[in-house]
Amino acid sequence: MLPAAIELTRAELYEKVWTAPLRTLAKEFGISDVGLVKVCHRHEIPLPGQGHWTRIQFGQTPERVELPSLQNPRLEKITIHRCEPRLRERPANVEPVVTSKIHSCDRIVTHVAE
Repeated sequence: MLPAAIELTRAELYEKVWTAPLRTLAKEFGISDVGLVKVCHRHEIPLPGQGHWTRIQFGQTPERVELPSLQNPRLEKITIHRCEPRLRERPANVEPVVTSKIHSCDRIVTHVAE
């Protein structure tokens, strides 16, 4: 069973973020990738840019942004609380609604054979 919370230092999370894609790390931590991005922004951890992992895949070595120093020392420790994925379930008494619309640009052709 996975622990309910993960404790890291800011430097540890910085290293993880720059060595694996956020989506992979988020699954490891038990949170969403958007949640992980928010944690990184809150703790002033720079993230790899768009296309970073593709560049690495093709043999390039993209530049790595240095971890800036902090003004607030309380942001040095990070606790990530796992969350259970929420399933979107339809209430039992609600039937799905299917509608079909014919727009004015759609043409309906009817051929009558004699």
